[in-house]
Amino acid sequence: MGAAGSAERFGEEIGKLGSNCYVAASNEDANKYIVEFVKTHGLSRVAISNSPLLSDIGLATMLENTGTKPSLVDYSGCKDAQELGARKRSIRETLLQTELGITGASYAIADTGTLVIGGNDETNRLTSLMPTVHLAVVRSDQFMPDLPSVMEQLSRSKLNQAITLITGPSRTADIELTLTIGVHGPKELHVVVV
Repeated sequence: MGAAGSAERFGEEIGKLGSNCYVAASNEDANKYIVEFVKTHGLSRVAISNSPLLSDIGLATMLENTGTKPSLVDYSGCKDAQELGARKRSIRETLLQTELGITGASYAIADTGTLVIGGNDETNRLTSLMPTVHLAVVRSDQFMPDLPSVMEQLSRSKLNQAITLITGPSRTADIELTLTIGVHGPKELHVVVV
């Protein structure tokens, strides 16, 4: 299955879970879509993880140029453990008040509509899990057919990664076996493929 087929399959699978997938024609198209998404949904408190992909497409600048000042979730530049601890506390407080968290993804699994969020720090995970709405950006070359393929890729990596698997909005049925959306994470999941 090629990149286009993987993106299509992924979109079908997350659609079954109540999520949306937009396949952008370019980085500019992706940015325009995200800016319009923010405006259409009336979102003013936006956080962006320190994902290199988001930096590569220039998303923070595009949002700023259209009147949205995103909070950057980034721990870099801290001089010592005390400063790092203070920054982490500040970022967590900000994320608790954030309506939209935008992250990159390490991989997207076509056959289940699952995002794989990985990395050596927690910025992507926090930005994906704490806000009410999660929007993930994934490159078309990051699609994998299934979970074993992802695990094989990760085993080749020299990085010590913690991974989070996200399949649709947060769901739980642990209270009286009633399905509830958004209790342990975002109520909505949206994906943009570039």
